[in-house]
Amino acid sequence: MTFEEGTWAAWLYDLLKPHVANLVVCNPRKNALLKHGNKSDKIDARKLANLLRLNELEPVLPRRDGVRMLPETRRSYLTIVKDVFPGDESVKSNLS
Repeated sequence: MTFEEGTWAAWLYDLLKPHVANLVVCNPRKNALLKHGNKSDKIDARKLANLLRLNELEPVLPRRDGVRMLPETRRSYLTIVKDVFPGDESVKSNLS
């Protein structure tokens, strides 16, 4: 399975990785075949599938940057607050 690198690539990678044998996140700027011809999601998906089958995709590692870390940090903080202050709804309502 393959998809192009984007804002949510790291999240999607983590979500799909346990369920597929081979997962490739590719760099859309390095896929010359996608730059030629008609453009649509269906056409692009078929071209990506062909490139994957031919092993011609250049894989990139999903980034672990602030886009991903902020929701994780927020979720961790809310879990800690919930554990430390189980009955204090005013603290939790201010954080949500």
